[in-house]
Amino acid sequence: IYEVCFVKDQIALNVYKIFVSDENSKVIKKVEIRLTEKETQQQFGKYKSNRISGKLIIISEPNKEYEVEIEANGYETLKTQINLDKEQQLTFKLIKKDE
Repeated sequence: IYEVCFVKDQIALNVYKIFVSDENSKVIKKVEIRLTEKETQQQFGKYKSNRISGKLIIISEPNKEYEVEIEANGYETLKTQINLDKEQQLTFKLIKKDE
């Protein structure tokens, strides 16, 4: 016999898909993203993209604001702010570094 207990005050979480591409809309497959909660300035997470698809998945409470830092070899680092709300697929573009 098993007993299951459900927590009444569960926090709603959303799944967000993130793609990072270059100026020509080609997906960059090796990307690292750092999220910092804007309100508390605490690091929320550090994510690496899937090496085959380039996709990243982030799970977060809805309506959270984050500072985002995106890095990839050969590209300029992108720093921006996002509000994770109803839009559950985000795309960012990185600019190639001048060599």
